[in-house]
This record gives sequence, C-alpha cells and structure tokens, in this order.
Amino acid sequence: MTWRTALALLALIGFGFGCIEIGKDLKQGEFDAKSTAAKQARDELVDATANKLAAMAPTQSAITERVIREVKTNTVYRDCVLPDSGVRLLNDAIAGSRAEPIGGSGVQATAEAP
Repeated sequence: MTWRTALALLALIGFGFGCIEIGKDLKQGEFDAKSTAAKQARDELVDATANKLAAMAPTQSAITERVIREVKTNTVYRDCVLPDSGVRLLNDAIAGSRAEPIGGSGVQATAEAP
C-alpha cells in the first residue's frame, strides 16, 4: 500500500465519520424540535384550561328529591349450613333471648379444684 492509497483511505474514513456525526446532529435536532413543539402545545393547553377554570363562578344549589327506601325483612339463608347448636344460637339471637349453655349450668364463677 502506498502513501497515496493510505491517505485516500484515511480521508474516506474521516469523511464517513463526519457524515455519521452530521447525521446524528440532524436527528437530534429533529427530536429536539418535536419535543419543543409538543411542550409548547401542552403548555398552551394547560394555560387555556386554567383560564377556563378561573372564569367559572362557583354556584351552590340544593337538590331536593324524593327518597325511596327498600327494606328486606324476610332474609333466607339458603346456602348457610350450621350445626344444631349454631341454629339454636341464631334463633335465640333473633328472638332476643339469652342462649342457655348446653350443660345448663352457666359460666362458673371460680375454677373447681380437683
């Protein structure tokens, strides 16, 4: 390889590198322009919305409407499976009476000594 060929090859490499860098700069410029335009549009939209909200006057009004109440009094527990003692406790609670313990003696006040 002669010095002229090496110089031409070096110039070609330098030219290619320069083109790549210029291309990168152009792409970055396009990206920056789009970003700036989007930011400006967003700022304009925010300002317009803020101005419309500031122009609104707060008003108070009373809403009077009829109230419809529905009360269900007959509840059916179809899927509830309880043992007899559980059913007895439930019925006692519904009736408002106090449940009697199974043994019938109530809660002991003190522990019995063996």
